[in-house]
Amino acid sequence: MKIDSMRIENFRQFWKPIILDFATSNDKNVTVIHGANGAGKTSLLNAFKWCFYGQTDFDTENDFILNEAAITNANAGDLITTSVQIKCSDVGNRYDITRKNKYLKRSDGTVSLKESDFSVDVTDESGKTVRSKMPGSTIELLIPRNLQPYFFFNGERIEKIANVNEGDKIKQAIRYLTGLELIERAHKHVQKAARQIRKEGKDFKSELHQDIYDEINLKEDEKTRISDSIRSTKQILASTRESIDGKNNELKKIEKAKSLADKREALNRNIRDLKKEMDEINSDRASTIDAYRASILSSKVINDSKQIIEENRKIGRLPYRVRDQFIKDLIESGYCMCGNPIRPNSIEENTLQDALKDAGSDDAEEVFTRLQALISHFDSDNDTYKQKHEVFTNRYNERLLKIESIQDEITEINLKLREMGQDDDQIAKLENDINDLNKQAINLEKELARHDIELETIEASLKERKEQFEELEDKKEKHTLTSARYTAAQNVANALNSLNEFLTDRIRLDLSQRVNRTFQAIMRKPVEAIIDENYHLKVVKTDIDGATQEAREQSTGEKQVTSLSFIASIIELAKEQINKKNTNFFTGGIYPLVMDSPFGALDDDYRFKVAQSVSNLADQVIIFVSNSQWSGNVKQACEGRIGKSYKLVYHTSSIKDNKLTERGYLAASDTGFDYSSIDEVKINA
Repeated sequence: MKIDSMRIENFRQFWKPIILDFATSNDKNVTVIHGANGAGKTSLLNAFKWCFYGQTDFDTENDFILNEAAITNANAGDLITTSVQIKCSDVGNRYDITRKNKYLKRSDGTVSLKESDFSVDVTDESGKTVRSKMPGSTIELLIPRNLQPYFFFNGERIEKIANVNEGDKIKQAIRYLTGLELIERAHKHVQKAARQIRKEGKDFKSELHQDIYDEINLKEDEKTRISDSIRSTKQILASTRESIDGKNNELKKIEKAKSLADKREALNRNIRDLKKEMDEINSDRASTIDAYRASILSSKVINDSKQIIEENRKIGRLPYRVRDQFIKDLIESGYCMCGNPIRPNSIEENTLQDALKDAGSDDAEEVFTRLQALISHFDSDNDTYKQKHEVFTNRYNERLLKIESIQDEITEINLKLREMGQDDDQIAKLENDINDLNKQAINLEKELARHDIELETIEASLKERKEQFEELEDKKEKHTLTSARYTAAQNVANALNSLNEFLTDRIRLDLSQRVNRTFQAIMRKPVEAIIDENYHLKVVKTDIDGATQEAREQSTGEKQVTSLSFIASIIELAKEQINKKNTNFFTGGIYPLVMDSPFGALDDDYRFKVAQSVSNLADQVIIFVSNSQWSGNVKQACEGRIGKSYKLVYHTSSIKDNKLTERGYLAASDTGFDYSSIDEVKINA
């Protein structure tokens, strides 16, 4: 998809109709829009989001998108329209997308929303134009809502993609981009069909069969409910953590609270790292228990055996001193070792017969020897297990103590900030918000843990019931057509699930290599960027022993480079696939890249390399940038690809910066209203 133009009317800073034409050619694919702070760069970014999805990233959301000058200039009873119209093209079709709101101005000067309209007109290659009956679905096919954060983004917040909480979002983005959600959907449909087939075969089942069938259905419904709850809770938790980060960032902007807020953020990050290590320790401990489970479960039997052997050793029965065969040979020969005769029923024979009862055979001796070796082996295994268990326990407790110590530090910081809040309402409000959000996050984490246990329990029970169901199927003398269809449906569902996991992981590895290639071309440090098995975007380094570990301390600029490398890589991957043949699922696509202030946290070298990578990898780039960010290396990297250039002009009745006026970014308002307009800037050939 390429965006051809955008028309804005009465949206945020922009008063009256304004039209922007964007660069769309292959060699001149960059549109740059310059603007001073407050002139409307972020509003332009949100105009795209509002037009496509009806949502914005403003703190007030969509409540105040109507231009204030338009409100002031209107009379009571007038209808005021705010609208954004975007024209774009994709795979031979042209799209005219329009979203507009109409507001009624009241006598007290306030406005109320009266009408909302959203339309998408599609013109095919023959020139025929049709208005979409489902405009939302049409937009989802063009550029899904879940993908918009990767293609329409604020550079000052882009480093969030590299956060650990973004793993699920990255995985979902990969599924949308690659078309793997089709396999996922097919898997759900086949599972639904399998359940329907089971239902059709209901009359053919025995009473026990029917009971198990009903129980499986109930448990599958319960599993779906729990899985949905887990997914929903994770999304809410991620959103809550984002809100906490946002509030903390606001707190850091207050000078006297900044150092405490920074320290608390670092301490919370340490707690997250320690909890992750504790999870790894628990995982290692579980693996160790699994490896030594025979020794652990047999410990009572082994101890009882050791006790029996010891008791027999004390009375001289073990180890065996005399073999039974030796005594039998003496009795048969009729003579003792000393040469005295052994007569039948004599005292000598009776003594030997008594000794024969306690004598050991070769077989018994072999069993005794093996038992001793086995006990020795189990003792060794138990000692090893106890040592490892002690190490795990100590490591776990060490981290637990560290967390308790860090939490004490955080409590002290909270108290200090609360004291500051007594004299500063803004700090007090932010602290109260952060405290409420933290409580909400803790409750969500507990809820998530409870759901995980429920899911594990229901899955184990479901597996047991399905095995019973299959056993009953196997015992039937003749398989009915229904059972054959059910088995086939289950096989297809399993195959689709395996295919889904295989393709998802293969694409993850491919994308991880692309991300690292782009990342390596930009970064100066000896570090690498990867997408791990949990779909977390990570920066790793190799220590002196050759082991790979996460590079936890990263600057905001380095996180931005990581995130931009990921975005550039998914655009590159999607673009490559569009021209490939024999790709049943991954059809690819061309996506625009619309960026607001993407270079703010980067130094000059990083700015040049990021700008160069992005403009080369994306087919269309639209950049909103301040003059300070654009000058120098960024301009040099993009200059040869600029097809369109604009300047935001802020019209105000109060001019305080003559330099901005001289550069044309500020102008005197002749209407008495503050508003923004857009001037096209001539590009030097």
